[in-house]
Amino acid sequence: MPTQEKLPEQPDDDGNKDTYNPLSEKDRDKEKFFLKMYDSIESGFMFSCNKSGTVHATTLVDDVIETMQLNSERMSSKIKKLIRTKFNFRPAKALIAELMEELQDQTDDTALEVHEVHHRVALGAKGQIFVDLHGDGNVVLEVDKNGYRHHDFATEAPSSSAHPE
Repeated sequence: MPTQEKLPEQPDDDGNKDTYNPLSEKDRDKEKFFLKMYDSIESGFMFSCNKSGTVHATTLVDDVIETMQLNSERMSSKIKKLIRTKFNFRPAKALIAELMEELQDQTDDTALEVHEVHHRVALGAKGQIFVDLHGDGNVVLEVDKNGYRHHDFATEAPSSSAHPE
């Protein structure tokens, strides 16, 4: 008959959350900071998925509701900006990836509302039409009677082309 392994003795739970923690104090501080960043990021977004199960994050940016795929470059940029603004440091790519992975894990374990995400079209004040191309960046096509202009707000470098009439 095989012998059962015994788990190491753990102190009784006296209601103190930090009673038993196998991490070093430095590791606990890193974990607490990570969780603080995660909570700050997670609370700034509403998560939903489309019918195929792709998770989207929605947030309010300068009075505009913005929706992006959770695993997109745009979401990564949003997280970087949030951390720079709130915690005053530039996060490494590995930290961003870890935060995005944690968000994905948490949304995988949550029953999300199903919303379809569509390309947006808007009419401008001067009769132009704006088409949100819904790429990884914040790319908008502006169309008017003189032609079209391609705006990539992620790089702030608008380009334009005119069509002959």
